[in-house]
Amino acid sequence: MPLRPITTGSFAAPEEHEGRPLDARSDLFSLGGVLYVVATGERRPGDIGLLRSRRPDLPSAFGDLVASLLAASPDDRPADAEVVLQQLNEIRHASNIGALIAAGESDKVEFKSSLHHPYGPVPPELRDLQPGQLKKVIKKALAKSVTKTIAAFLNTDGGTLLIGVEDSGTVLGIEPDFEHLKEGKQNADGWLLSLQEVVNNALGTEVWNAVHVSLVRDGSQTVAVARCPPRTTETWHAEDGGELFYIRAANGTRDLNGSRLLKYIRERWPS
Repeated sequence: MPLRPITTGSFAAPEEHEGRPLDARSDLFSLGGVLYVVATGERRPGDIGLLRSRRPDLPSAFGDLVASLLAASPDDRPADAEVVLQQLNEIRHASNIGALIAAGESDKVEFKSSLHHPYGPVPPELRDLQPGQLKKVIKKALAKSVTKTIAAFLNTDGGTLLIGVEDSGTVLGIEPDFEHLKEGKQNADGWLLSLQEVVNNALGTEVWNAVHVSLVRDGSQTVAVARCPPRTTETWHAEDGGELFYIRAANGTRDLNGSRLLKYIRERWPS
């Protein structure tokens, strides 16, 4: 009878305790336990909520990764170590807020002050609107500013969007957005759900799965870091009953149409 690996106590996957077949995902459970202990100082892995509350300095994506590694079912864990390594690299990138901001905006990095909260004076062309209508128009414009940037990164060479940072590099945080969320959802989790809804509505649910968002503490504020890798197919932006196509050009986002759009798609995604 072949020998079975022996894993110490709480670091053993449920399937090992139960004598079921093991594979690489069983080792990943143990890795999740090690990461949990290293991050929290506890003697054994436990509640993910404790990790998040004890280490708010770590990107939220780190807690998400550990939670997936410690999933009871192997099917709910990452497929292999390569996937975990990729996620750890993305977490490391997201956590370096200072370097991202210091480098400034570019074709690969863009800052947005907020997703919901308006800053600055009301534009002259909107001053005659009723308060309720004005709020809707501004909310729509802020959401579009975020989603069209995500679409542009996905359609070009990828990039990173920081939400909660103004153009000058000053960190404003996403906390001012909380007051614009539904009652009972005025927190970081509610904010993430609102971002998911905005992305799903404008770009589709498959795009949300392609974008990797992490909430990162910077002093007393929280910045959302959205990593947008280039996709193998085009991403269209739904708006005003139609669809537009955006790309990154220098330090900005612009739309393509007509023959320029056809040429771009044919060259980038040849059939």
